[in-house]
Amino acid sequence: MGVRRIGFEFEYPIVVPKGQAITRRDARAFWEGAESALPGWTPIRQQQTDATIGLARTRGGFAEHISNDTGVCTVEFALKPEETIPRAVDLANRAIRRVSDMAAGLDLRLLCMGLQPITWADAQRKTAKDAYRSFAARMPYHTWSVPMASHQCSVDVAPSAAISVVNSLNALSGLIIALTSSSPIAKGACQEWHEFRTWISDERSRRLRPTDRHYYSNGLPPRPFADWNDYVDWFWASTMYFVKDDSGTISIVAGRRSFRQFVSSPAPAAVWSPRRPVRYVEPALAHVNEVHGYGWLASRLRYTLPRQTTMDEIRAAVTAGQIGDFMASRIDRCYVEFRASGVSEQGTEGSVGALVLGLVEQHEAAEHLRRERAWEAWRQLRIDGSVQGIRCVRPGGEHHRLATRMIDIAGAGLRQRGFGEERLLEPLLRRIESGVGYSDRIRTWFQAGGVRRVIDETAWRADALRLAGMAG
Repeated sequence: MGVRRIGFEFEYPIVVPKGQAITRRDARAFWEGAESALPGWTPIRQQQTDATIGLARTRGGFAEHISNDTGVCTVEFALKPEETIPRAVDLANRAIRRVSDMAAGLDLRLLCMGLQPITWADAQRKTAKDAYRSFAARMPYHTWSVPMASHQCSVDVAPSAAISVVNSLNALSGLIIALTSSSPIAKGACQEWHEFRTWISDERSRRLRPTDRHYYSNGLPPRPFADWNDYVDWFWASTMYFVKDDSGTISIVAGRRSFRQFVSSPAPAAVWSPRRPVRYVEPALAHVNEVHGYGWLASRLRYTLPRQTTMDEIRAAVTAGQIGDFMASRIDRCYVEFRASGVSEQGTEGSVGALVLGLVEQHEAAEHLRRERAWEAWRQLRIDGSVQGIRCVRPGGEHHRLATRMIDIAGAGLRQRGFGEERLLEPLLRRIESGVGYSDRIRTWFQAGGVRRVIDETAWRADALRLAGMAG
């Protein structure tokens, strides 16, 4: 595989000085300013609303974007994967610095927090993305994502190791949340949960149809995946997916057909989207390559089948019950995406990525650690880590032992890469040793000075650039 690459999505809430989320009018002025602040980037405009939701460019064959996510009040930076974490974070910080400076000129702040501190779910602040017009029709409570922000990472993985990796990262997600929680303030108040994003995801999922809940949970699947066939079968049983037609419109397959049912038939399927008439779409390779973006787990796989793959081959593999094996043998590129951490404290942006990358490098040891506990115990640990934050891994407890072993495994994986990236784990070790996490510090700031103090302390600042001792 060569040097394993890592990519980041750094997403930040954006607020006015008093802490309220920006509005659509603010966002319009923001993106007009961003275009001039970032030469070489072009606006992302939506067809149906003509709204500008961000900027895009292509670098090294990769489509990069700086854009809104679910809400106009979050800004996401998604840049090309790099071979080392310091380079990936440094390039991201250069873009973030420009955007932050431009936002400051509008008296706006980017926050290093996992939630908007005041503004709650607000349909008036939802991004005018064409895709989200369909999302709302199939996914109730999608507006609940408006105040949320996170830092995610994606790491190359060989298909032969992919199932082990995704199982381990899902299981260990509770420990990672405990080490990195950053959203204890929501709706202008201190919340019981240190990572309140988890509460939002779980509460929202509980309100869905039972067959849909796990696909929308940002948590763990009901069980570890046995192999590629099990992984694909589980995802393809879902009705929580969308398809694009020739015009690029994201639509819903009529009749709540599962993706497996949609793909198994060679006949075009009726699809619909809000404010458009019913159309017909024939199952295509592009749909197969995109469907795994519609399972919102703590950790999931993303991959691409080569263009010469035919739908007849895919349908034959489905009929034979070997679709997973077929896909794993054909994949051009495969990577694992870790989604469960909130926004990192400035200067520690690479720590979760380092942890995930090291665990992927040492996937057999990570799998051994995962097998030491029952799956239901790992599912409960995700809740415990979200409620308690760093207290979940206090010295003397079982979770402390698991957390230190996890970091030891990741450190070994990073050392074998030879780039010095193991130093990026030091902030996580310091949190375990001190018993004070980022969410604890945010709570202290809030108790001392309310939301205003939180804004002052968590605002992204160019003068605070650092990367665990590495120059940015």
